[in-house]
Amino acid sequence: MHHRGGHVGVHGLVRIERAACCTSAGASIRAFAPATLPKAPGYSHAVAARGTVVLTAGEIALDKQGNVVGPGDMQAQTDQVFANVQAALEAAGTDFKHVVKLRCS
Repeated sequence: MHHRGGHVGVHGLVRIERAACCTSAGASIRAFAPATLPKAPGYSHAVAARGTVVLTAGEIALDKQGNVVGPGDMQAQTDQVFANVQAALEAAGTDFKHVVKLRCS
């Protein structure tokens, strides 16, 4: 799993809000690169997804017991946030392979 940073939120916790918009496993995702637009470096101009849409939100660097992971350690907190997002996606029957959008704010 690859990810970039996060946002240092309340009390120094890394937080992702509106973390992922993805489709369920087995759904189709199509990316579009219209010839009338410039080449998009590392992203698609448009994405169409068919299937069930799953939204996650507000994931922060807390473990299962509600304890802050890695106080003062942004890497440890970022890793925990993404582990939490992954757990939420799996609970909804999907995974990062089906993520359409990831927004850190």
